[in-house]
Amino acid sequence: MPLRSPPPPLVQGNTKPTGLGGIPGRRNLNLPSAPAPTGWLKTTPPPNPGPAPKKDDGFWGSVKNGDWGGAWDSAKNGVGDAADYVMSYKNTSGICLSPGGAFGVGGEATGCFVRTTRPDGKVDYGVSGTLEEAVGVGAGVTLGFINSNADDFDQVRGEAAGVGVAVGDGLMVSVSHRGTFGTRNARGDIVRTNEVGFGLGAGVSASFGSGVTGVTKLWTW
Repeated sequence: MPLRSPPPPLVQGNTKPTGLGGIPGRRNLNLPSAPAPTGWLKTTPPPNPGPAPKKDDGFWGSVKNGDWGGAWDSAKNGVGDAADYVMSYKNTSGICLSPGGAFGVGGEATGCFVRTTRPDGKVDYGVSGTLEEAVGVGAGVTLGFINSNADDFDQVRGEAAGVGVAVGDGLMVSVSHRGTFGTRNARGDIVRTNEVGFGLGAGVSASFGSGVTGVTKLWTW
C-alpha cells in the first residue's frame, strides 16, 4: 500500500484573513497582502470655497473707504428694510370706537373690529377691547382707525404701554401710540399700534402708561 505524502506546510508572513475563520467545517485561509500600485489610490481635492464673502462696512464706512458700489448697495438695502418695516403695519388694521373722559384722573375704553394677516397668508377677524388710564379735563367719543405690525392675535393680547392725546371743542381729534413689553412679530420687530380718531367732545385729555387689551377671534379666511 503506497504511503500518502504529508500536506505542504502553511506559509506564514504578512497575511490578511479572508473572513472565513471560526466557521465550523471551513478551513481558515490566509491570503498574502500587497501594497497598492503607485498612483492607483487617488484622493479628491476639497471643493474650492470661492472668494471670502465681502465685508459690509455700511453706507458711511463704504463712503469713507471709497467703495461707492458698496455704499449704493447699503443704501438700497436700507431703503428696502425701511419700506418692509412700514409695510408691516398693514398686518393688522381695524375700526375702533373710543369713549373716554377725565376730570383730573379718568380712563378710556376702546373697542375695535380688527383683521390680522398671519405669516401663512390666512386672515383672522375678531374684536378687541382696551382699557387704559387718562388724565385731563374733558370727555368725548371718537371713531378711530388703527394699524399695527402684529401678525397674530396673540401678539395683541395682554399689557402694552403708550401715549395718547385727545383735543376737541365740539369736534374732537385723538391720536395714540402703544407698544408691547417685548412681544415681537414674525419679522422680529416689537409689536406696536397706532390709532387716529375723530369724533365729538370737548376738552383736553391724555393717556399714558400701561393698558390691557383682550382679543376674541370670530372667524378665519
